[in-house]
Amino acid sequence: MAKIVVGVSLNNDRTPLPSPVKCRAIVDTGANRLTLPLEWRDKFGAFPRSRKAVAQTASHTVDAEVCGPMEVTIDGFPPVSTDAVFMPMMPGEDGKYEPLLGHIPLEACGAVVDMENLRLTHAKYIDVKSVGDGGTVAITGGCHCGAVRYSIPCGGAGGGAGFCHCGACRKFSGGVGGAWLGVPEAEVSGEVVSYEHKADSGNVITRACCAQCRAPVWLRNSAMPTMYVFAAGSMDEPERFAPRVRIFCAAAAGWALPEEKADAMKRFEGMPQKTGGGG
Repeated sequence: MAKIVVGVSLNNDRTPLPSPVKCRAIVDTGANRLTLPLEWRDKFGAFPRSRKAVAQTASHTVDAEVCGPMEVTIDGFPPVSTDAVFMPMMPGEDGKYEPLLGHIPLEACGAVVDMENLRLTHAKYIDVKSVGDGGTVAITGGCHCGAVRYSIPCGGAGGGAGFCHCGACRKFSGGVGGAWLGVPEAEVSGEVVSYEHKADSGNVITRACCAQCRAPVWLRNSAMPTMYVFAAGSMDEPERFAPRVRIFCAAAAGWALPEEKADAMKRFEGMPQKTGGGG
């Protein structure tokens, strides 16, 4: 999966800095708030609201500080006022930090994720109800033997669905590739066995199977550490899977793809690269 990276300007909404802090941020709909490196905390001065908190990452918990209001301006969208979470973060290979934009600031400024083109776009409507695949009923699923179960609230709102024909997904599935439903929020129970491998982009992919029946259930990508990507065939109601895109078509086996004229989904030879990142 590619990263969606956008330009952001940040400022203390009550005691503005002479110049806002400008940075690049990763869109992470699996996170709630704007997440910033703790090293930046003193840049913004005193906030009217500030409290200590414990932040849950994909693998552990860390001490954090929630401060606000912070004025957040995403390039191409109106400024909004929201809280920010300051927590320890590791800089990237270039030495720069990569803040995370969660769904709260995105919804506040009217930004939605265009999964097909991997970018942010303007929402046509204000979302005042639970949405997903057209209903408000949670998506549920699990492995073949039933030892691993999951529940996805609100029909998978904020996620994306499609087919991946890369070699790793083809071998993991034992078929034409992976049919995946990526969601920012899920409840998962049961013991899994997992292994990690590096994608061509350098991102670490973790793939998990049931510890008993070994059926594939989910994967996670280090580029979006809070997002679950579930195997669509593990859904209790597989007809609720609504794929919209095929990626890594250039790596597909000759017998794996349907005729293009019979397939309405958008196709990409590899991972879409419009906004940077990689699979």
